[in-house]
Amino acid sequence: MSDDHQLQPFSAGSEIRRHWRLYLAASGLAVALTMVITLSIPKVYAARITLADESKEIDLLMGQNQMQAWLKGTIKQNMGYKNIEVYALHVTSRAFAQELGHVKLSNLGTDYEHYLREHYRRPWWEHLFTTDNEVDIVGVIEDNIKVEVNSYYSTLRIQTTDQDPVVAALLCDSVRAALEHFVIGEQQKMTLQLQQNYAILRNQAEQRYRDAQQRYVQYADSHNDSRLASETNEEKALQNEYDKAYKQYNEATLQYLRAEALVNKPAPPFAIVNNATVLTEVHSPRFMAYLLSFLCFALIGTTWFVLLRKKYELWKGGSAI
Repeated sequence: MSDDHQLQPFSAGSEIRRHWRLYLAASGLAVALTMVITLSIPKVYAARITLADESKEIDLLMGQNQMQAWLKGTIKQNMGYKNIEVYALHVTSRAFAQELGHVKLSNLGTDYEHYLREHYRRPWWEHLFTTDNEVDIVGVIEDNIKVEVNSYYSTLRIQTTDQDPVVAALLCDSVRAALEHFVIGEQQKMTLQLQQNYAILRNQAEQRYRDAQQRYVQYADSHNDSRLASETNEEKALQNEYDKAYKQYNEATLQYLRAEALVNKPAPPFAIVNNATVLTEVHSPRFMAYLLSFLCFALIGTTWFVLLRKKYELWKGGSAI
């Protein structure tokens, strides 16, 4: 490369200041683009609800003591559906969104899916690519549900959005009710299986208790007048076996009755920390967020353009702009 084409040093700051009009034009374009975007996107409102996991209380009702229930949550054993993170996965699944589409909106007299088909508004540029009939309503419902899990406090924060703040609150409460219905259904399946298992264990314990009782009574009756130490010891051993079998039978019966009670009346899977309320503040679009983003892109892009253009002109041996 010849000396004429070698790059000469220049001040980037001076070059940027010299093109202040270009920066001003780019900033004005960013502001105009922000206004167009925010005015084109329909306003969306949010509703939120916070739930606290109540699986510990279910464990206590199933006969575990306070320490066992606390340790179970602390060491994060595989608890199946009784896990706040499993709740979050279920709420964000497509199957849950499909189910939620059939939820009736009491104030509108229709379900959520038909409400979206009739009232869901999209930005104008989306109509260039898809028609209203081609919109994935289930996908829209999925996008309208967000969850946040706090594993430390075992809480689940559900946020639902909609273009109507009242519908957003109704949807949030519907998500809570659908989740509760799902968890209780799974809980009943588990407790029904436990009830069946405890019924078998109770019957086995009862049989051992009856057999031990019969052996003890028969031996005690047949050796009523005996004073031999060996026979007295045998009678005490049979009595201890009988008492132990009786205690095990009572424990198995108590476990069975607890499981039966949970089948008939399931315990609440979670407590509501904060109820969903109708919020009138706009969740999106956020004018300042769009403005800062577009201004950032405009300033960075303009700076690259100015500096690269200057370098190119120096490389070509041209004069400054």
